[in-house]
Amino acid sequence: MKSSTDCHQLIPDPEATVVVKEIFLLAHLGISISEIVRRLNLAHIPTPIDYAISKGLEGSYEHGDGSWNSRFVKYILINRTYTGDLQQGEKGILVEKTHEALVSRDIFL
Repeated sequence: MKSSTDCHQLIPDPEATVVVKEIFLLAHLGISISEIVRRLNLAHIPTPIDYAISKGLEGSYEHGDGSWNSRFVKYILINRTYTGDLQQGEKGILVEKTHEALVSRDIFL
């Protein structure tokens, strides 16, 4: 999430961090994406969209049915932001170590 004192700085969201780390750990252990989806839904973990809405974050969200799906999980697993890097623009310019990492590059790659 964006820092409340500097809108250009990302800081970990404590609640979302737990879920993101769990997703990466399960994937690292070889758990399939469909099984990760099943576990998240059984645990009644809010989807990223539902979580954003519950926090009052603005955006143009397609609400869906409130269930996790493989698209949500895949997006998290390929999102370099969780390694502390930012990939920006159409050319995908990568800037490393811009903020605190939630997962190590060893687990990400």
